Amino acid sequence: MLTLIEMPTDLTAMQASEAHTLHTVQRWSLKALAARYGVSPATMCRILQKMNTPDDATAAVAKRYITGPRDEHALTPDELHALKNAMLKKRSRRLAAEELMSHTACTNETFERLAAIFDRAAQERVDEAWPKWFVRACILTEEERLAFLGPKHLAAVEPARPRGLFYEADGQQHPLFANAVWEFDDESENTPWVEMDAEGKARVNRQTLKAIDVYSSFYLGMKAISRNSDGYRVEDQADFLLELIDAHGMPLRCRIERGPWDNNFWWGIPMPKAWRETEACFTYRFGGIDTSAGGPIGVIQCFKSRHKGTIEGSFNHRQDIAAHETLDIGRSRGEHEGAARHLTRAYANQADSIARFPDAAGRADISADVMQRFNNEAKRRKNLFGSKKVVPAELYATAVRRELPASERWRFLPVKVATTIRNYHLQMKVKDHELPFLFTAEGFAPQWDWHAYLPHGWRLFAAFHPHRPDLGCHIFNALHPDHPQNPCRFPLGMPLGVLPMAERAPQFSDAPRDFADRKKTLAAIRSETRIVKATQKGVRVSTVIANGSVRAVRKGAPDPLLNLDSGAPPVADLDNNTFPERGGDSRSALASAERGHDDRGASPIAAAARVSGHGTNRHAQGSSPLQDSAARLAELEAQLD
Repeated sequence: MLTLIEMPTDLTAMQASEAHTLHTVQRWSLKALAARYGVSPATMCRILQKMNTPDDATAAVAKRYITGPRDEHALTPDELHALKNAMLKKRSRRLAAEELMSHTACTNETFERLAAIFDRAAQERVDEAWPKWFVRACILTEEERLAFLGPKHLAAVEPARPRGLFYEADGQQHPLFANAVWEFDDESENTPWVEMDAEGKARVNRQTLKAIDVYSSFYLGMKAISRNSDGYRVEDQADFLLELIDAHGMPLRCRIERGPWDNNFWWGIPMPKAWRETEACFTYRFGGIDTSAGGPIGVIQCFKSRHKGTIEGSFNHRQDIAAHETLDIGRSRGEHEGAARHLTRAYANQADSIARFPDAAGRADISADVMQRFNNEAKRRKNLFGSKKVVPAELYATAVRRELPASERWRFLPVKVATTIRNYHLQMKVKDHELPFLFTAEGFAPQWDWHAYLPHGWRLFAAFHPHRPDLGCHIFNALHPDHPQNPCRFPLGMPLGVLPMAERAPQFSDAPRDFADRKKTLAAIRSETRIVKATQKGVRVSTVIANGSVRAVRKGAPDPLLNLDSGAPPVADLDNNTFPERGGDSRSALASAERGHDDRGASPIAAAARVSGHGTNRHAQGSSPLQDSAARLAELEAQLD
């Protein structure tokens, strides 16, 4: 008995597309194609005719690599996009289907199929029975979910290659070592502390700055900051960095994030647009910590948390160690209800709740102990050291100390601005400070072989510490050598000296003046710094800034700004009252007037008059204020001798 073998009557989309290519490009005959795919010539002719229709050809190519059974209905790309977007927003298939039906991309066929599903569920009073094609279309990948939340969430699944135990410089690989890279970050601790401000109100703070060595995963230190606003400023970053460098030496690189860390302290002062003379001025930076601005340390800016993974990855375990050492509010809002209630009552100045929190110094000591424990725990870092555990303190004990040159210490003054001198004074407004800072150039002799004074309107780069105005303001030339008002072609950044702080002139006064006006600009600030060392005792610094004065208790290290040049001693004020000697290399106008040698210290107006040959005006008769002040200075020096 002869058995007929039934031939297939259709091909898959991939086979149909391949047959169409062979027929149109390589000129295969229908018989040859039919024999190749096991169909009749008539079936092959029908398939090729269907493929010649543009819509069918496009659909076939789109499904070229799809295997398995096809869905009874397929959404268009626009429909699929609209449905996924609705699923991300509504998190419900029913709501997503309703939104798709009202979307302009929804086709009539899709609308009718979804409407039939809703009608059947409404008639039978049951849940919607979604077909497989709709269920599959509603599936969201992790990338789609995180991309909808934002780029920071998407960074968790983006391509990332683990870093090795080396770095590249000058086209070559070098082994990583301790003090090669430091990472900085801020952290709000889960264990707050409470301080009382000058008005007797409770001030609750959690903000800290922390630094870690990448090679050893060794915590270098922390700085706890107490302010009325739970935040940190550029001066906190500068002081913390300088304390770390004095304790551990300089790193080759520092990794910082953006936000509050993206400032002129790290990157230097840009040249204002109106001051630019050449193309190089557009990229010029002065006075920063980064090597691109002439600094001693390379600064790496991180755009994502993953870029500074050593310190970000250490926070979780460090918080585990520190958990419930004092009253702990948890890692999420309202996690520990009792602690959250006490925190709310502490903000309301309730004494019983305030007593449950430690003060700033006590909390900083506990944090230092936590860092010590973290540094002495063995940890597995398989990407760097393999499966064997290593101890951070042992690794960091091999660090080689790189000292900070004394000539570069001024770079760690936090405030750096480009300004001009007006009426022999510099006046600069600093963010978060009430009044502008004022420094005087009266009697100041710049460190150049030209005029014995700073000309009015001269462009300057200035650097000073807003909490230590007694250190003076370091100034540098900012007038381009090509500028016509710079006949001596002084280079950019040439140091000119240190200007002393000036008090504001009173409307009138019958008594000796003090620094009362300047004291009003400083809010009461407290900070606690703890520096951890691998083989010896650490550094403990408690600083309180209140009523315009700075009080610091230090243990384990001297003041890092102690040897900073503080400039010339101040000249007499309008009432002929001299201020205490501040030290420095530059000589004041009073000292020069007493010696009577040259113009390097004479008043700018008098010096300019002698250069021009006109002398002083007719009103300067008898004993001048400058001579009286010089006499008083001589008396003071005699008493000191």
